[in-house]
Amino acid sequence: MDWTMSRDDPTCSGLIRAAGTEIFGHTVELTKLTSIREDLGEGRLQEHCTFSVHFPDLDDTDLPTPLQRHLLTRHLAMRTTLRVPQGKEASITLTGRQFCRTFPYHVFFDDSLTILQCGEALRRLLPAGIGPGTKMGDVFTVQYPRMGWSVDNVKRFTNTIFMLSIKPRNGSTRKTLNIKGARTSCNQS
Repeated sequence: MDWTMSRDDPTCSGLIRAAGTEIFGHTVELTKLTSIREDLGEGRLQEHCTFSVHFPDLDDTDLPTPLQRHLLTRHLAMRTTLRVPQGKEASITLTGRQFCRTFPYHVFFDDSLTILQCGEALRRLLPAGIGPGTKMGDVFTVQYPRMGWSVDNVKRFTNTIFMLSIKPRNGSTRKTLNIKGARTSCNQS
């Protein structure tokens, strides 16, 4: 479990234990695996911790068996619209233009946070000067999680919903759009 906080660790781990006990009725044991403290500027600090969560009052019979997990996976797979014959790999290929139309609000960037591609609807909302070499920080402000723009920070917040706001165009006082979504790693092809 990943946890980002601006309070001290005992407060947050206490909240997790209380939620386990009060809401779910189970004892929770936490072990802190990593802890990284970051200065957000203006005297604000933020800590990003990764915990291992263990439920000592649950025994192995309460957890799904391999057969149950397999059946659940098959059930979920049967509900998808794309069926692939067993033993064959499927590859769906989209051109860059098709991808931009299919996912109109996506944005791809590289390890230097340079924007490589964005969806058609999102492109219409961005400043007109966006072009080769434009950085994510030139166009977007990170609203949540509270962090500075760096690839390490983006990677650190795996399984986190990001909220970005589009920076206003030069001299504009209009309110800009907030975009909410998740980060997914993609192999470049």
